[in-house]
Amino acid sequence: MHYYYKVIYARDYIRSKTNLVPTIGIILGMETVINFDFLEQKRIIPASSIPFFPSYFLENQHKELTIRPSLLDLNDLYNENLMDRVKIVAYNNDIPMNEGILTWLTGPSFETPTEISALKQLGADAVFSALVPWAIVLVTEV
Repeated sequence: MHYYYKVIYARDYIRSKTNLVPTIGIILGMETVINFDFLEQKRIIPASSIPFFPSYFLENQHKELTIRPSLLDLNDLYNENLMDRVKIVAYNNDIPMNEGILTWLTGPSFETPTEISALKQLGADAVFSALVPWAIVLVTEV
């Protein structure tokens, strides 16, 4: 099954588990750990129950998807106001943050030196195998 359809299948499964319809998605990297206990209205879905959801996790990483009503209104993928807020929170909490151009490769493998060189020439700063398609689906399908 093509990766796009796996994402759509997973999205439909998630939608079947809640009546909450988020307008923003926060995609966290593999090493990000956040406690979502502060959210009042939320739906938690174990990651292991979501079809095609990655099954590899770090030791301290949450193994669940948390859905709640939107925190912020998101009109486009790269909302400058939202990014400014993220930068302030990161700065105030001494959280290192980098900006750049993400590219997506299907993985799960490491890129060859030639691929890395080509991606750099195309303007890529980082390669991910999951963040980019999820962000695209959030913007185009939600």
